[in-house]
Amino acid sequence: MDELSRQGIEHFNGGRFEQALLSFRAAVAAGRGGPEARVFIAHVLDAAARPEEALAEFRFVIKDFPRHRPAYDGLAALLLRRGASQAATSPLRGALALRPEGKDRRGLIGTLRLCAQAWRAANEFETAEEALQKALRLAPGDKESRRRLLEILQAREQYYLSKSSGNEAEPYEAKPDSGFVRDLSRKRRAALLRRRSQEELAAGRVRDAEQSLREALLRDPRDRESRRQLGELLRRHPLAKPSKVETLRRAALLQVCA
Repeated sequence: MDELSRQGIEHFNGGRFEQALLSFRAAVAAGRGGPEARVFIAHVLDAAARPEEALAEFRFVIKDFPRHRPAYDGLAALLLRRGASQAATSPLRGALALRPEGKDRRGLIGTLRLCAQAWRAANEFETAEEALQKALRLAPGDKESRRRLLEILQAREQYYLSKSSGNEAEPYEAKPDSGFVRDLSRKRRAALLRRRSQEELAAGRVRDAEQSLREALLRDPRDRESRRQLGELLRRHPLAKPSKVETLRRAALLQVCA
């Protein structure tokens, strides 16, 4: 770390935000600070009660340095505090393309979890699920990522049920130990997904219906009714021109559902 950045950190820790900004900006102007100094600037702006400028700075860092993971952490955390929207969370999508560097696998998993919380707050459930699925691919045995994935699936179900009944979904508040998953039994959650699958199938959305049944089995792998309905759907609705990967995937599902 260069001397200007060290001075900036000292000013920041002492609550001298304007001096900290001057030091970090001088480091950037001198070409010494790199993306780290830019991220520090955003954090200082946030601490100085200038959130709009902090958001803009985080976005600039992500645009200029799309592989700099701390910028995604800072933006996601700030959006969670201020209230996330789909437009505001769009820069976070770059986190899905990040790859672990060296031994930083756990750091990337933490970033994916944090971004998933921001997407969940913006009701972007599919993107949040994608982030947590990637976290589980990086660490298949990670219980926290699996818990949060189930929480996202439950929240999405509650959101769509509220929308279909004409009720406003409650705004999301990020809580480290949220108990969404424990609100309903596994069988109840699977039943809700089976009902959604039937509605999607009646509307001709076969792939959506299949996905709902697969989610039901993810929540309760021993659910025989979801397994039976999925096998029946796969047999009755073969794909017109399936790819090799899709053919293998469906064959595997049929074996599981047999």
